[in-house]
Amino acid sequence: GYALLLPRLGVFSAGIARGGGDSRGGQLSVALDRQSRSWSYSAQHLVGSEGFLRLGETQPASLRRSVVRTSWRLGSSGLSAGWIANRTTTSRTETANLAYNQQLRSGLSASLGAAFDLTGAGNDSIVGTLSWLFDPALSAYAYAQHSDAGTLGRVGVQRNPADTLDWSARAAVDRGSLERISAGADYRSTRATLHADVEYSEEAAVRLGIDSGIVILGSDRIWTRPLDGPFAVVETSARNPVDVYVENRRAGATRAGAPLLLPDLRGNQLNRVAVSQADFAIEERLDTFTRTVVAPSFGGLRVRFDADPRAMRRLRLLLPDQSPVPAGSDIAVDGRMTDLFTGLRGEATLLHDPGIHRLQVRWPAGSCTADVTLNADDSLLQPPLDVRCWPDNEDRR
Repeated sequence: GYALLLPRLGVFSAGIARGGGDSRGGQLSVALDRQSRSWSYSAQHLVGSEGFLRLGETQPASLRRSVVRTSWRLGSSGLSAGWIANRTTTSRTETANLAYNQQLRSGLSASLGAAFDLTGAGNDSIVGTLSWLFDPALSAYAYAQHSDAGTLGRVGVQRNPADTLDWSARAAVDRGSLERISAGADYRSTRATLHADVEYSEEAAVRLGIDSGIVILGSDRIWTRPLDGPFAVVETSARNPVDVYVENRRAGATRAGAPLLLPDLRGNQLNRVAVSQADFAIEERLDTFTRTVVAPSFGGLRVRFDADPRAMRRLRLLLPDQSPVPAGSDIAVDGRMTDLFTGLRGEATLLHDPGIHRLQVRWPAGSCTADVTLNADDSLLQPPLDVRCWPDNEDRR
């Protein structure tokens, strides 16, 4: 394949494919696509041999296909038109369509569209739609469609999931060429997906379902909802539940010793995995709150958010006369300058490996040296540790 960005014209692309085994022959395609706020268009032409099959096909989806689409947007209204011609080994279709949509007010929009069968088979249709968006999750719609097969009207309402772990619901009433009342709901948790549907046409029907699975990654065995692609196992050292997000969408919670499975990653692409900073106590420090991973096309990987192994403790640096070291003094640790400095009352926060460390404190009128011992279990919740800071060149006895 090849793609080229042509300024002001769009993206030109071309491709060639060759098949072997049960797929014999090849396929060629060429396309031009332009997307903008005011007007857009796309055109594509594809031609292939009768023996060429893509994975999953038993018959070629297209031997020859041409598509042209264009759209204009003017303020709160838009107009689009398209033409498609497709030929397979057993059929030929050619359709032209025209659509107009109008934003009536905030959350309320209307559209009118028509499709024309250019082969003369009599499959023309016209559709009108009115939709209301009450909030990002809840919407309602009403539409009417007239074609050679009859007239169909539908009124419906639906609730979309707000995030990956959420519920959705839908209900619709059909009148005209189809008389039907239907409703359904889905609920997705970290371990399963539940489905429920009810429908009444000439007779009532009910369908209930649950989808679940088990993932094995190394020594982990995780009960999970169904997987459709790559996944990740997220681990943290936090003692409390920690919310995990994929591309800013909540995916569940994990805790120490209980990893969380993320089954909704994009294969061979960058995936942003993050944990909630608010779920960590101030003394629980992570090396990072966000990781970007590339998942395989199918399979799993492990993502760890490890605690910072360094110890942290609040200090109060005092001179021999018990007066605090001046605020704003620079602090070097073990002979290396840092971005540490003292605050009011000589207070400072030291983050370093457990052990004994020497601090060199300097301010415009003087300097002093102090030795501090950090323990692995030191915490910011402990009261400040008083540390004697001896002025340089002064007897410490």
